[in-house]
Amino acid sequence: MEFFIQKKGVFCTINTLVIKIFIVMLLFDFWSIRVVFSQPIISQQPDVFGNIWTLKKIKRDAVLPPGKWKTFSSDIYGFLWVGGESGLIRFDPRKPENGWKIFEAKNSYKGGEVHALSCSSNGLMRVTLKTGEIYEVDIDSKGNQIASKIDKNEKDAYPVAWKTLSPMPYSAHDVFGAELNGKIYIPGGQAPHGFPATLKTFDRMFIYDTKKDTWQLSSPMKIKRRYCSVGTLDGKIWVVGGYISDVTDQVTSTVEIYDPDTDSWTDGPLLDVPCTQAVAAVVKGRLYVMFSNQERTINYTTSIAPGEISWRSDPPPPYPIFQTDGCQLDNRIYMIIPAVGLIMYDPALQIWQTDFPAIPHTKAPRAAAVVNYKNQVWVISGTDVEDEKMVWCFSTREREWTQGPSVPQSIRWADGIEVNSKLYVFGGATYSERHEIFVFWNTIYSLNDAK
Repeated sequence: MEFFIQKKGVFCTINTLVIKIFIVMLLFDFWSIRVVFSQPIISQQPDVFGNIWTLKKIKRDAVLPPGKWKTFSSDIYGFLWVGGESGLIRFDPRKPENGWKIFEAKNSYKGGEVHALSCSSNGLMRVTLKTGEIYEVDIDSKGNQIASKIDKNEKDAYPVAWKTLSPMPYSAHDVFGAELNGKIYIPGGQAPHGFPATLKTFDRMFIYDTKKDTWQLSSPMKIKRRYCSVGTLDGKIWVVGGYISDVTDQVTSTVEIYDPDTDSWTDGPLLDVPCTQAVAAVVKGRLYVMFSNQERTINYTTSIAPGEISWRSDPPPPYPIFQTDGCQLDNRIYMIIPAVGLIMYDPALQIWQTDFPAIPHTKAPRAAAVVNYKNQVWVISGTDVEDEKMVWCFSTREREWTQGPSVPQSIRWADGIEVNSKLYVFGGATYSERHEIFVFWNTIYSLNDAK
């Protein structure tokens, strides 16, 4: 499907349009920009909203301000930048009615012809002028320009411990992942999407091949979902519950099972009650799901194994389960309760344990990713804490916390997983104070902890 930006006051009747274009083309090179939304099967990388942009001479597409334009790029926040002989302009696909913002030559930014645009290591727009000067630029929510001149040999500003891999096909938060045969399976999620970029809940599963550093999308689920649980049983991916609306908190009790060999979905056994924001983990071939009702007044633990046609009830968690994550370690399930701390469920003994030491100098975060990495419980990012880039690692044997390498950016509502002794963290969102918007990530990082 193709979407075209239309700037008010340009598209009139066919006759007047032809006359106006002819007059303007006598004075300027008239350009347009076009967005094609489709599953990315070509070499050009989509923006965070899943859009593929092209720049071309005016025909019937989005109209740029009159001028000479030759290059464009999107930053990590989703803003589209276009440059050329006529300078530099920016466009927000979330708010096309605001039109194009001219980045003026003033203060530290000298301006002039733009030779190239690319995303900087900070995720902002890197502008290379014809003069060879390079700037990192941005515009805040009040329209103030921000520019800093950078050295040609700029080094990556991200912490060296983390490596940025090939981005997801589009942004998503409220996601969880499961691993099978070296691939990470991430169902559903939610983020602004398409053009104009509006909030959407997704019906596809992201599939990341850790060996090839490539992504693909599954066939559609029967129901779009976000904050759905996921686990691997008997060579198939189980997707459990979740929110199923773009704009409301409607929750489902349905289960879908994905067969990677056939790229097909079948229905799984229904849960007894609707489920979302759950913690799920597989222990000894059994999928456990811990969650609470919407009012957080009733807690549940339920489990199932391949071949069973109904879910079994197990001892419920001692605290409400919401906006959190968990992992399996030594056949036990660990999770973080926001503002409370670490708790654990032992399926063999069917008991809960809560007497773990607190994370040092901070309360337990909300919306953190919780991962079993190198036989420790890693608590990654999250919110309601002073430093949202912080990583904490808990040794269940030593019963102590140590600080891990901070992540490049706040990544609330993301997830992580260990695959073949390597740690991956993907998706998520955060609030940008500078832009006064929530920003949704299409990033995936791996921990480069080789010494």
